[in-house]
Amino acid sequence: GAQPPAVKGLPDPATFAEQAAQDLREIASAETLVVLNLEKSEGKAVEFGYARALGKRIIVVGERSITNIFHYLPGVVCLLIDTPPEALLRRIQSSRI
Repeated sequence: GAQPPAVKGLPDPATFAEQAAQDLREIASAETLVVLNLEKSEGKAVEFGYARALGKRIIVVGERSITNIFHYLPGVVCLLIDTPPEALLRRIQSSRI
């Protein structure tokens, strides 16, 4: 299909498309998606949904969103950002969907 015009200062649309395709390939080959929930992001929401659709383990690091209903699905593990790194690693290693 037709590509949208390039925007000054941003990569061209073909580069964005390849980056998105690469992200999806990486999620598909991963065992777990770790989401850093530090700010709102449309891309993060897409990656979360894609991983969920593939049955991947999902770990959200940061506050559980009060507006993202998908953070409340069974099997989604939420860890507070102030959790000590050793405890984060133990939780990540022991989490299963």
